[in-house]
Amino acid sequence: MDWNTVLKLPQPALLPPKKIDKTVLVAQGALTKKQQKLLDSVERVTLFASVQKSTTHVNNYRDETYQLESFPILKCELRGTSNSTDLIEILHGLFPNPTMLLIEVGEFIAVSVALTRKSIAEHGVMVVDEQATSRYFELGEQIYQDFIQALGFDCAPQENLLEFVKHYIRLIRLSRYVKTLGFYPVVPKGNEQVFFEMIRQYESCSQEIARIQGERQGAPLRIAAKLRVSLDDAEKQQLELSNRIKEYCNA
Repeated sequence: MDWNTVLKLPQPALLPPKKIDKTVLVAQGALTKKQQKLLDSVERVTLFASVQKSTTHVNNYRDETYQLESFPILKCELRGTSNSTDLIEILHGLFPNPTMLLIEVGEFIAVSVALTRKSIAEHGVMVVDEQATSRYFELGEQIYQDFIQALGFDCAPQENLLEFVKHYIRLIRLSRYVKTLGFYPVVPKGNEQVFFEMIRQYESCSQEIARIQGERQGAPLRIAAKLRVSLDDAEKQQLELSNRIKEYCNA
């Protein structure tokens, strides 16, 4: 797929497609046999773009923790989603720079971003500091359209690479609740903890509803009737939380 219809990067940031050989990845990461086996699920890794001062005017960022000079964006075609969480973590760890992975598995896609920092234990070594990976979805899924729009380059802060990368990590973390809520949550920056607490309560209600529904199956009529009351209460609480979340995201 043409990922730049989503990211809308400036033309200078786009790179001629360059396949990265898996043997290079293995050597670069000094991978264990188990990690190398996971790489068998990778069909192809291609360098897609690079966000840096010379291509986008997004400034480098350096301090005692970070040394951010470029943000490579790679297209990763996988053979399946099995063990993909571990695989994506391995792929991010192979690069000293922060990276964005544009993941394709058949008709399904996902986006993953990792921010790197200087290692405390090893001088001169960069390690992953933060990482966020979206769930798999289809490009045409209606409930993901707001998330897709938010991924555009012009929506991101461009004063420096630290703010730029953290912006995408934040977007992706919020996107993980699209299926739960039925919409992409737009949360005021800095107020994420309020949102995540409401989400925690919402998911707790979902687990309680599933538990009660399981207990009602095959239960005697008298017990099933009592469980029905508990189920109604849990569903009412979940609906109230859903409305509160929607109001908060629309504020």
